[in-house]
Amino acid sequence: MLAYFTCELDTYENMAGTEYLDGSSFDLIEDSTWLKSLPVREDFDKGIYRHYRLFTYDDVYNIIAVSYEFVAEL
Repeated sequence: MLAYFTCELDTYENMAGTEYLDGSSFDLIEDSTWLKSLPVREDFDKGIYRHYRLFTYDDVYNIIAVSYEFVAEL
């Protein structure tokens, strides 16, 4: 994981730039302005990272990572 941002759901919905919410609980954000604007070290290859967004009941998690693994215990 390179970076993450978490925010309370109602606040997130009122933030600028979140108008493209599509109702999914987990998304890959294509052409992410956040990822493009991250001031990472010069030796990091931003091209291998992806921007994922996860909605829970009360919170929203934005995560910049190479990949993800989703594990659910039933």
